[in-house]
Amino acid sequence: MPGIDFRAVRYGVPIREALALLGWRPRVIIGPYWRGGCPVHRSTDRTSRCFSVQTVFGLWFCHKCHAGGNVLDLYARVKALDLHAAARELCERTGRSVPWLRWRDKPAQACAALRAREQEEAPVSLRPGSFGPHGRRLTATGPTEQQRR
Repeated sequence: MPGIDFRAVRYGVPIREALALLGWRPRVIIGPYWRGGCPVHRSTDRTSRCFSVQTVFGLWFCHKCHAGGNVLDLYARVKALDLHAAARELCERTGRSVPWLRWRDKPAQACAALRAREQEEAPVSLRPGSFGPHGRRLTATGPTEQQRR
C-alpha cells in the first residue's frame, strides 16, 4: 500500500469542508470559533455546544468526550476509518488528488537525502566533528571510548 502525505491532507483540506461533508452545522459562530454538538460521540441535545472548532488552524476539540485533533483525525473518527482510508476518502470527496509519497519508490535515496537535510539543519555545534559543551569532540555515533574516559 503506497504511503500518503498526511501533512498535505491536513493542510490542504479546510476543516469547514470536512464538517460540511459530515453534515455538521455550528450552533454558535464567534469569528473563527465554531461550537455545536459533537459529531464524534453524536450528541443529540439540540442546544449542545460541547464541540468547538477553530477554523483558521483547522483544529477541533470536544469538551465532553475529550477528543480532539485536526481535520484528518476528525474525519477518521466520525467515519470509523484508519488514517490511510480516511485521507483517501476525504481527498476524493473534496475533489482533491491524493498526495502520494514518492520516496517509497527509492527508499535508499530518500533516507540519504533526509540525513543530508538533517545535517544541514542541525546547529553547527551539534554536527559531527564539532566540539560539544564540555570540549569533547562529537562524532556521528557519539563519543569514542577514548573520549568517554
